[in-house]
Amino acid sequence: MNEVAVPLSYILTELFNACIREGKYPQVLKYGKGKREELNSYRPVSIIPVIAKIFEYGLSARISDYLTSTDSLSDRQYAYRRGRSTTDVVRQMVVSGASGGETSGSLTTSIGVAQGSSISNIMFSLLLNDLPECIADAHILIDVAAVVKAPNMEQLERRLNMVANQLHVWFSVNGFLL
Repeated sequence: MNEVAVPLSYILTELFNACIREGKYPQVLKYGKGKREELNSYRPVSIIPVIAKIFEYGLSARISDYLTSTDSLSDRQYAYRRGRSTTDVVRQMVVSGASGGETSGSLTTSIGVAQGSSISNIMFSLLLNDLPECIADAHILIDVAAVVKAPNMEQLERRLNMVANQLHVWFSVNGFLL
């Protein structure tokens, strides 16, 4: 194995740099099971070849380092960031209620970020990065949550409606379904 490690690293470096330079990701590294022409052959939860995983780890590190060095991510973005945890955002949120244990049915989508890929965390952060700037009371953890405070019920209701409308606009502009 050691005899091929150095030559293979040169080949992979060339491949990965070409992907970044040309802005193209080889289809062979995306493919799942079934017919290549069918959408159902590509899973949103990524099980990818080892070479694709290596590429994504490297690319994810580069993107993350760049975003950190340029201070490009919102201060209210907590998901998948070094030095930030769920505890940090929970300190700023009022947790109230649950979904009642119900789950929705499945839905095929062509937008968003696939879960399970090594690059999905940083891509998710980029995808939702401007949300806290568009909505004053939004903090991003793994999903979207809004914390709204008000001195009385009437103002609380007004603020909740305003945040709900802002969320609706943001999701619509960004091509998401609610």
